[in-house]
Amino acid sequence: MARGPDEAAEDMDALGIKFTEDVEADEKPDPLFEVWPENWPAVELFLDVSTQWRCIAMPEGTAGMVSAIWSRIVRTGLDYTAVRSALMMRRVPVKWQGELLDDLQAMEYAALDEMRIRREDASA
Repeated sequence: MARGPDEAAEDMDALGIKFTEDVEADEKPDPLFEVWPENWPAVELFLDVSTQWRCIAMPEGTAGMVSAIWSRIVRTGLDYTAVRSALMMRRVPVKWQGELLDDLQAMEYAALDEMRIRREDASA
């Protein structure tokens, strides 16, 4: 069954998606950024494995008071078997893999830190 614009607007509102005209004047879009050419291989590898995070289920509540509901998923790091598979599938020469892994880990640590900050802000 086809849905009209009113239903789409309700769905977007329920998901927290804002139309351009709904964005407040003081809200700024995420800034664009430049990727230097020498960093593109690491960025592409990060995007290749961006769905390959190791996760753990964390209980809601404070320490010592464990809820029966495991309602929070926390990413702990990338799955390095998936990283190795991606390197092999992309046929990355072995001589480049160490440096590429170093760059990937720098992005991984930055992403984990940003996710931690967002989790803390959401729970505050």
